This record gives sequence, structure tokens and C-alpha cells, in this order.
Amino acid sequence: PPRRGLGESVDTLLRAAPPFIIYSSCSAESLGKDLLSLKGEYRAVKAQLFDMFPHAVHFETLALLARTSVRPI
Repeated sequence: PPRRGLGESVDTLLRAAPPFIIYSSCSAESLGKDLLSLKGEYRAVKAQLFDMFPHAVHFETLALLARTSVRPI
């Protein structure tokens, strides 16, 4: 998602209900906000920080989210 996070597109994502989401973020604040909005539907399985700009305070985060329950089709 853009730096501001998922925003209203979280509803579309929840309706699609993919079994996994790979979330790439350049903003820890929006990542945290989006994880809260997905709480109950998805859980963070793994996360990795990437220091793409070693002489700056900026970092990237890649998170693997898994759906917590299987919905009937």
C-alpha cells in the first residue's frame, strides 16, 4: 500500500479473503494501523525489516499475514 496505508481498500481486501497477504511497508505507523484493522481476520506470521538506506533512519518492512479462519465460498 502507499505510505498512508490501506485506508478504505481494507474492505476490498477483507471481501476477497485471500489465505495469505504479503504486506510491504515503508511506514511502521501505517503498518501498525493496518494490522489493527485486520485483527481477527489475519495474524502476522513473520516479519522482516530491510535497511535499504543504511545511512538514514528509514527502513522497509515485509510481513506475511495468514487468514485466521477459512470462510465458506
